[in-house]
Amino acid sequence: MTGDEGKTAILHIGLFKTGTTSFQAALADNRRRMRRRGFDFYRGAVRRDTHGELFRAAVRDGLESFGSLAHPDEDKAALRETVRAHIHDFVRRTPAQTLIFSAEALSLLRSEDECRALRALFPDTVTRFRILLVLRDKQEFLASYTRQILRVKGRRPSDDPASALYVGPGTWLTDFDGLIAAYEAVFGPVEVLDYRREGMLPALFDRIGLDLPVDERHYAKNVYDGASGLSALHRQASAGWARLRTRLLPFG
Repeated sequence: MTGDEGKTAILHIGLFKTGTTSFQAALADNRRRMRRRGFDFYRGAVRRDTHGELFRAAVRDGLESFGSLAHPDEDKAALRETVRAHIHDFVRRTPAQTLIFSAEALSLLRSEDECRALRALFPDTVTRFRILLVLRDKQEFLASYTRQILRVKGRRPSDDPASALYVGPGTWLTDFDGLIAAYEAVFGPVEVLDYRREGMLPALFDRIGLDLPVDERHYAKNVYDGASGLSALHRQASAGWARLRTRLLPFG
């Protein structure tokens, strides 16, 4: 067996507003430590540590989403080929056997065709997939997701039930059973974790089998639910210092 055969890809697919950004920051900051334990965190072709490119390369045509609003003129075919080539190169080069990809927007893929398009981005040397999904109370999720929509000036919830910005009655965003079914049809069992308001890092690291203690407080990012501006600013400053300290200190 050569070094790039029989690898495992862990796809962390969200949901939105369940600590994804903190998880990505912790993984990015601790990449050297992870490699010593046989793990590696994918460095994206478009953005290094947030992997929304995976979603945009696989999503159904015409879906209004944060991604489509941010990249209205993106050539999807060109993006798909760029991402596919970048993933193949990453899998070939890394000595790690367990590879981690994280994109909350992947929770917007809801059909087998989309999941097959996602699977097609990976080489055959990735022989096993693990899908991690964090679920939270549906009403809490919608309230937090709506606040995320409104964070961008001029952006509003959609009136179109097909849109990923539609948060009204019957929104498909809370069809968690359908989300799980689409992924399981292509990738196998989905591993579901319950959202913990106090932080998801210990639970996520424990689930993927990575012994990498981190200080949850240093990675509290995008925290808006009931947080004062001062406390949120303090958390962000702490996170920045933690990232700098991690890069300066010797790796264990």
